[in-house]
Amino acid sequence: MSAGSPSVSLATSPAEREEIYRFRYQIYVEEMGKSPPEADHRCRLFRDSFDGDSRLYALRDVDGALVGTLRLNRLCELDCPDEALKPIPMQPLLNHAPIETLSYTSRLMLRRDWRGGGGVALLFNRCFGDALQSGVRFDLCHANPGLVELYEQLGYRRFTCGVSLAGAGYQVPMLLALRYREYFRRSRSPLLRHPLLKTCEFEDRKGDGH
Repeated sequence: MSAGSPSVSLATSPAEREEIYRFRYQIYVEEMGKSPPEADHRCRLFRDSFDGDSRLYALRDVDGALVGTLRLNRLCELDCPDEALKPIPMQPLLNHAPIETLSYTSRLMLRRDWRGGGGVALLFNRCFGDALQSGVRFDLCHANPGLVELYEQLGYRRFTCGVSLAGAGYQVPMLLALRYREYFRRSRSPLLRHPLLKTCEFEDRKGDGH
């Protein structure tokens, strides 16, 4: 990003990560009125068991204020991914691809005045590039029905029936084949313009099966 533009960075220090946990609480609990079981109402923090080994991304505006966040987990870093992500059926994915090539993105949140703009693309563009460099081939997420179209525009596809998750309600599991160029073209995904894709070996035929 050029000077004076919004930027996305990894939250690496304890203070930066706690800022994201507070931001999540403001959005998810105070604004949206949700009651995730992991929320700490006394300290006004929202973190869960996935945060320990995760990559937390922070989107900041030109003044440096936190306006959005996204989380990435490598499945190989989770103790038991099929148990951790229940009731999403993980075994078909684990049977298809090495666990080292699978990731899970979650906790996408944006400040109200940043929704409907380019914030989502900025967050996913950074996360997507890091995942590609780490050898990730498939990324799993889940979305409420109102956001399914947004994820489809990024290149995600529904791969199983909806599930009910504690604190989140009804969710639609979705999957992104990171090296499936043709589907990015069909969905007109902004990720197709990522410079790292120019150096990738594509897997269009494999990706078409998901």
